[in-house]
Amino acid sequence: MSKIIFAIVFMIVSIAGTSKAKESNANTLYGRISTGLLSRGDQLWTAFSRGDVSEDTIKFVGYGISSSVAIGYYLKDIIRVEGEISREADTIDTDGGGTVGSYLYMINGLYDIKLTEKLYPYIGIGFGRKTGNVLIGYDVRGSAFTYQAKIGISYIKSYDTRFVIGYSYMAVGETTVNRILDIEKVTLSDNLVHNIEIGIQFRF
Repeated sequence: MSKIIFAIVFMIVSIAGTSKAKESNANTLYGRISTGLLSRGDQLWTAFSRGDVSEDTIKFVGYGISSSVAIGYYLKDIIRVEGEISREADTIDTDGGGTVGSYLYMINGLYDIKLTEKLYPYIGIGFGRKTGNVLIGYDVRGSAFTYQAKIGISYIKSYDTRFVIGYSYMAVGETTVNRILDIEKVTLSDNLVHNIEIGIQFRF
C-alpha cells in the first residue's frame, strides 16, 4: 500500500513540476508579426543648390502604414531580446506631395511586467539602422542611426500564442546625401516617427 501511495505522490509532484516548467518563458525562442499605423511629424528637408549659398527648407508631416517581423529570445521569464526588421511606407504632406519608403533593422531589449495571469504590459528600447528614400520632386536615398522606445501590452491566448498591441517612438539621426541632380546637398533632420501596432507573438 505504501508503494502505491508513494507512486501516486511521485506522479503528482512530477506533473506539477512539468506544468511549472512549461509555464516558464526562460530560454525559449519566439517570433512576432505586426502591422501598424505611423505618423511622421514636422521633419525638416533642407536642399542646398549647387553653386549657390541659398537653401530651400521644407517642413512636412506624413502618415502611413508599417509592418514588421521579429525573432526573439527570453533570457529570463520576463526579460527578452529580439532582432526586428520593419518596413515603412507613407505619404508626406507638402505642397507638391511626396512619399517615404524605408527599412529598419533593430535590436530591441524588452521587459515584461505581470499584471494578471493573462495580461503582461511591457517596456523596451532598441537601436539600429534605417535605410530608405524620400521622394519630393527627386529621389533621395540614405541611411542613419536609429533608436526607439517601446511600450505596450500582450494578452496570453495560450502557452504558445499571445496578442500584442503597442506604441513606439522612434528617432532617426540626421541624414545627408550629396550630389543629387542639380542639388549640392540634401539634409533630412528632426526625423521622428510615432507608430501604433498590433500583432501576434508565437513560441517556437
